[in-house]
Amino acid sequence: MKHRLLAAITIAAATAVPLLPTAGVAPADAVSCTVTNVLFPPEYPSYTRVALYQSATNPAAAVQCLEERLNELGYGIGTPDGFYDSTSSAAVRAFQLSRGLYGDGVVSPIVGRQLGLRGPLPTGPSTTTVTIIGDSTSAALRWTDEANNNSARYDIMGTTYDLKWAVESCRRLVNTSCAGRTGSYLAGHIVPVSVLPLMKTSMSGQLGDAVVIMAGYDDYSIASTIDPIMAEATAQGVSKVFWLNYRLTSTYNAAYQGYYTQHNAALEAAKVRWPNLVVLDWNGYTKAQTYSTQQAWFYTDGIHMRPAGATALAEYLKVNLDASGLAACTPGQAQAGTPDPTTGDPETPPTTLTGFTGIEPTRELDTRFVEYGGGDGMVGAGRTVEVDLSADLPAEATAVNFGRLGREAVNVSREDLAAALVTMIGQVITIVAINAARAIRAEKVVITGHLIDMESMRTVLESVEAFYGAHLELPP
Repeated sequence: MKHRLLAAITIAAATAVPLLPTAGVAPADAVSCTVTNVLFPPEYPSYTRVALYQSATNPAAAVQCLEERLNELGYGIGTPDGFYDSTSSAAVRAFQLSRGLYGDGVVSPIVGRQLGLRGPLPTGPSTTTVTIIGDSTSAALRWTDEANNNSARYDIMGTTYDLKWAVESCRRLVNTSCAGRTGSYLAGHIVPVSVLPLMKTSMSGQLGDAVVIMAGYDDYSIASTIDPIMAEATAQGVSKVFWLNYRLTSTYNAAYQGYYTQHNAALEAAKVRWPNLVVLDWNGYTKAQTYSTQQAWFYTDGIHMRPAGATALAEYLKVNLDASGLAACTPGQAQAGTPDPTTGDPETPPTTLTGFTGIEPTRELDTRFVEYGGGDGMVGAGRTVEVDLSADLPAEATAVNFGRLGREAVNVSREDLAAALVTMIGQVITIVAINAARAIRAEKVVITGHLIDMESMRTVLESVEAFYGAHLELPP
């Protein structure tokens, strides 16, 4: 847009407060034109750019296509005229910030791709929004596409998901980030917004259904940062947080590399506290590759990726996102699918005695929240849960003759009854302990006593531990 006197006030305000859409979002592929040029705003003349782009120009047709798209998205920049000025660049910066990108106004391949100017975007009510927040280890995704002026890495996920890339060099989790690079276009260095502040500011309400975190390689400790990040994601309605663990190396920055084992241990402990936290074993996955593959994927420091590694990372994330069941279900999908072809009557149950007599179960303890119909036995720090079984047991039942009475009530052998009691006791102990630990956000549960001397009891405890995805410690 050409500068006009009437727009001067608007332009001045836009430099302080990013433009916001003033209308509903247009269809993702409404504009039929495409933009394959990298467009630079007037704030960045040639001498501020890297050498490759110092002579780059902004073709009028490409700028007009950009302006039409910005208007479709509701930014209201006025009549398109093919001049990329401060009004249009302010809208681009606002768009970049809403997508987690650095707001420099440069229309890079990734900005153009997310605007829908380099191919159609996924649309529809079932489209899942995924935000990737990372440091230079994951920024290879963006840098590789920028260096090749394409969106090949982005498209691995971006054709399926509404994908946002907030990946910048030197990004830390909570503490102030260090100075990194901006990408492939501008000279100089920036200090990116750290993960948690980013989630609370420009990305607030924009995170979507899932967040992928690949940052923290420049943090000395992450133990105290995981919970506030998870709490913020949960508060914003994020269904799952995928956190890539840290690749162990001895050839990176000596000030940080020694802490990555502790980082990974902190993530494993956090899984107990946060059921919506999915820890992806990036370290194990990459170390399982052949030596030649690892050499092709990583630079000599062992964590930063070459182009082949960036592609491998995108494919790794896509596989895990697809397997997580994130896709939203729409009303139309509720009536879709293929009926089970199996027909006929079920198998006839056996008529002979099996040694088990079924009884009608009774609810003895309800630890659900009140809004879900429970609330009479919530566990937690400083609370005591009492369960009155007197109405459901014979009057003469005692701790001594409980087993005998149970054997008389059902037709089972002494051995079967003993096994059933061990299973019941083990399950109750483990379930109560796990829920109590989660209520107070304890990192682990330690179970002691003579009961765990029984191998059968340890087997029950370990099976419940695996079912709940919890972390139990059973001293030998």
